[in-house]
Amino acid sequence: MYDDLEAVLGEHADPSGAEVEELTGRFRENLRQLVAVSRGAAVAEAGRAHVLLREAPLADFGSARTYLRRLALNTLAMLDVLDGDEG
Repeated sequence: MYDDLEAVLGEHADPSGAEVEELTGRFRENLRQLVAVSRGAAVAEAGRAHVLLREAPLADFGSARTYLRRLALNTLAMLDVLDGDEG
């Protein structure tokens, strides 16, 4: 998951069309799993995740990339909150 975050949010991130599609699928699955294990610990982030997961990825490349970045940022926020709850 962290490699995927780097691929989307890293300094040199520039995913191609095929990579955007593949990464979007993985982030959607990861985000579903994070929401399931959060058990309410990340209420705001989980709410944003539910909204994102209800949206269908858009077909045009620019919109698809924007959606992917939103998924990645929400995933990172969920990880931060969940990590903070454990520490």
